[in-house]
Amino acid sequence: MKRCRILPVLVLVLAPGLSAQVEGSTNLSLTVSSLPEAMFTAAQSFTIPMLRGEGFLTRGNNLRVSFSASATPVSLKGAGELVLSPAAFAQILGGGFISGGWTMPLGTGVGLNLPQADGSGRIEGGAFDAAVWKAYGGAALQFDLAALFPGAWNHVQLRVYQEIGYYAHTGAAEGVSWVFENDSGENRNGFKYRANYTLAYEMPDSPVLRTLALQAELYRKLYVETGAFGDDLPYWTFTGLANFQISRRFSLAAIVQLSLDRNFSDWRYRIDKREDRYYQYRDLLEDKPLSLNFYRFAGVFSFKLF
Repeated sequence: MKRCRILPVLVLVLAPGLSAQVEGSTNLSLTVSSLPEAMFTAAQSFTIPMLRGEGFLTRGNNLRVSFSASATPVSLKGAGELVLSPAAFAQILGGGFISGGWTMPLGTGVGLNLPQADGSGRIEGGAFDAAVWKAYGGAALQFDLAALFPGAWNHVQLRVYQEIGYYAHTGAAEGVSWVFENDSGENRNGFKYRANYTLAYEMPDSPVLRTLALQAELYRKLYVETGAFGDDLPYWTFTGLANFQISRRFSLAAIVQLSLDRNFSDWRYRIDKREDRYYQYRDLLEDKPLSLNFYRFAGVFSFKLF
């Protein structure tokens, strides 16, 4: 109900006289992967026409406001995002999320990753005793070949996205590492840089297969110091995606991902046969610090309610 009260204010402030043209969309999605992991998301978005002109570069300009709530076996998350399209080839984005979690045999939603006296690491934290949040801003440039050379077979699309975000665990002091949604536990409060490069092809006249895409995504921590455990190195993920439109409302994205991982000389070493050595105590292999490995298969099942 609160979102319904906020929306008219946004419309009046940002796009006077256009409230009748606002388009809304409600979507449900389920993501599952081979890690294993699962996430259910409910999302509501509103598209508000703004800054529109007569030319093909500006006639589709708009502001998209979106809200979502997500649940995994170990966490709950709420998120919001604003996407302004001032021209057909550009987007300006801003948003954030806040998430809480708990620990169970499947993993840890939110917790601290602390080194122990024997050189091992231990995850600490109770259910919802702290939260992880992120605030970010970014910009994207995008291009569709069909805009220059119209034709059903010419929808070759390029998109480059750049982002700066601040990530934080509300219970973590400076320099203390933390876990979020059962990841590697190598996060610390501070800024991160993210870049996304996408090449996609929109299939013409296909009854089911709609899009094929290749994507390279980079994360880089901006708060690190050079260390033997490689915290200053970039984190790359490479994705292949096929999107299938099963019906007017139901779609499926099939995803395969590879990651560029750090190689440690002692990454399988165990302290007293109990736990892996704490990540900051490991050393990179000098002759091969990085290697390309399989990361996961994933499927995203989406249903459009409205």
